[in-house]
Amino acid sequence: MLPHGLYALLRRWFRAADRNHDGFISQREAREVIAADFRHMDVNHDGVLSVKDIRIDLRRIGRPPRVKQDLAYYFPFHKGRGGSIHLAEFQRAMFAHVRGMDANHDGRYSWREIRTFYAQQLG
Repeated sequence: MLPHGLYALLRRWFRAADRNHDGFISQREAREVIAADFRHMDVNHDGVLSVKDIRIDLRRIGRPPRVKQDLAYYFPFHKGRGGSIHLAEFQRAMFAHVRGMDANHDGRYSWREIRTFYAQQLG
């Protein structure tokens, strides 16, 4: 079971991502949400994510500004790849992460699949 705050956050995210309101997030909708998340995190709008972007984004959402200098700490897929992350790399990694959400392998994500996925991930 998910903590109430996380449940509410995921539910709001799901409703926003389900742009056609059919009760599922399609691959297209997921791509759009992932790109929007990237643009939101790219606070200096230079087309890449850097540690500086993360520091500013964490402040913006009220998190402590103590930021590790290694992007791989925040994005394990980026280990050993330098100081910035491009949108294509971010999208590949996010799709690899969420692939496990599609429990019935129909190419889209239901609220039940997302809720179950995160409940299992967070133990």
